[in-house]
Amino acid sequence: KADGCPCPVLKTAYVRGLIHPDENGVVPVKDVFAAMDWLGVGRVAFPMDRYLEHFPDGIPVLHMEMTRPNDTRMLHPGTTEAQREEHFEKFVSFAGEDGKFTANEFQHAVDYYVQLARDSGEDKTHWTLQGKSAKEQKFLLEGGPQGELATITAVFGTWDGARQFVTIEDVRKLWIENDFPDGYLDRRVPTKGDIGCSDLNMGTKFVCMNYFSHGMCNYGDSRQTIDALWTPEKDEDATYKIRVEVIRLFGYLGFWFTVALGMLLTRTIPGFNLDDTILKRVFGFNNICIYFDLAPSTYVLPAVWAMTLTIWMFYFAGWYLRINASRAAGNLSAFHHRVLRNMILFVVIAFIYFSTIFAVSPEALPLKGPTGLPIIVNGTELTDEGYNKLIYIHTTPFFVLQFAIFILALANIIDGNKSGYWKRLELPDFFRPASIVYVSLLICVVIFKVVWATNSMLGPEGSPDRFYPNPPDSMKSFARFMDSMFLLFAALLPMFKVLYLIFTRWDKLEYLELATKVGNRTEASTKVENTV
Repeated sequence: KADGCPCPVLKTAYVRGLIHPDENGVVPVKDVFAAMDWLGVGRVAFPMDRYLEHFPDGIPVLHMEMTRPNDTRMLHPGTTEAQREEHFEKFVSFAGEDGKFTANEFQHAVDYYVQLARDSGEDKTHWTLQGKSAKEQKFLLEGGPQGELATITAVFGTWDGARQFVTIEDVRKLWIENDFPDGYLDRRVPTKGDIGCSDLNMGTKFVCMNYFSHGMCNYGDSRQTIDALWTPEKDEDATYKIRVEVIRLFGYLGFWFTVALGMLLTRTIPGFNLDDTILKRVFGFNNICIYFDLAPSTYVLPAVWAMTLTIWMFYFAGWYLRINASRAAGNLSAFHHRVLRNMILFVVIAFIYFSTIFAVSPEALPLKGPTGLPIIVNGTELTDEGYNKLIYIHTTPFFVLQFAIFILALANIIDGNKSGYWKRLELPDFFRPASIVYVSLLICVVIFKVVWATNSMLGPEGSPDRFYPNPPDSMKSFARFMDSMFLLFAALLPMFKVLYLIFTRWDKLEYLELATKVGNRTEASTKVENTV
């Protein structure tokens, strides 16, 4: 009776008595939700709308239509036991050597079934693909099985401390025997509501599978887009294919991880008060640096920033090699190549110089009298409130970094336009004018921030040393707004742009191909090729 159910979870739920269809094979929606909650399958993982449009009273579990244009084929209606076993053997052949499936191994299988659908013409004939754009068809062909397998792993998978996986035996239990995997009932985590922990877990695995499917990591001969290192065989050249956009994405992620860790560590300080900080006294508000300046952040963040900086150095090196390749290919003039080279060099120096902020933190120093002794009034030692050389040493690297962020953005625009890279990427028409608006706003924000900070560091509010002694409260609020805008322009919008390129233009992104060979003295010691 359950042969008409192509979903392994619903079919298992029926066979094991969690749901009870009526004589028409329909299960009330509330009963399906109750079963999913008991199993730990979140509502996001089970898109009900497409069914409820036609079956408002319940889900036709025993005769569900094939709403996915691509899957493992084990549960297709009309499949014989022999055919099901054959499909099973093919599917589990993608498991790792240890007999386990993670996102990587499942994506191997998805790639195979996508190609199978294309070879058989099913990518053109399935009803769910009719009238869809090529992009939508690609998403449905890959996203359907990715979502199913991500959900299976999140709900039924086993943790070994480092990863969650599904075994070959688990696959047999669910798809062939319609039973729960061994040990599942002991580790079952029920859920309730629209979004639960299982949905977040499933979403993470779905993203991981998309990560692999877009070729951002080496996981098979069918996708030799090597952005991770490939370990060569003996006597073979070591070959690396590098898309610099991926490295840049990890640079932004490293920065935001540094920020998040600094916030977490700073907020653990007993009695820490954001309203009583040197940055607020000097600049009128706290900026993101407040989370870098105090222990225990100062014990940890320098090492974290060093790792992030290393990623950025790899990005700048890769970008430099790419513009060299563009110049060699005749896509970039000698003048623009020279300009870009110098711009990249400036940005590299600025990023390295920025490390100084982790070494020198602003602090209030004691005021000293003519004898060199601290000045004490009514038992309180007077300080300079932070208006000293430390605030300059701490802030100047940030000044330089802000201009470097602008130079970085401008250099990307010059490279994209003058080398024809953006044209080859077939970016939308609005991309070029939008980028010009972006850098124009960015430099305005940078200039305002530098002027405001410089004026603030010259002395306390009302001090004649300031060139604008008494800014109104509205100006302080605007300065705080501009500080937030800098974070948006410097670290959020560029990261979203990189994500956009990776997920919409992956096949068109140019890459560097580096081949190295180490020989003896009678041979070339190193061979490096870089092509676009």
